[in-house]
Amino acid sequence: MTNSIFEKIVLTKENEEALEYATSKAYLKRVKASEAKRAKRNTIINKPISKEVQKALLAL
Repeated sequence: MTNSIFEKIVLTKENEEALEYATSKAYLKRVKASEAKRAKRNTIINKPISKEVQKALLAL
């Protein structure tokens, strides 16, 4: 069994186009933008604060 799975894959025209797109700058730019949005969504700044925290801040 010397044949690896990669040797058996035949690159069709569609696969070549998909591979080119996946390595293109436009795709990488979109991925980075979506990761930045996800990170921004998950930060503590964008989460609603609880009523206890609001009361503590008002007391200051």
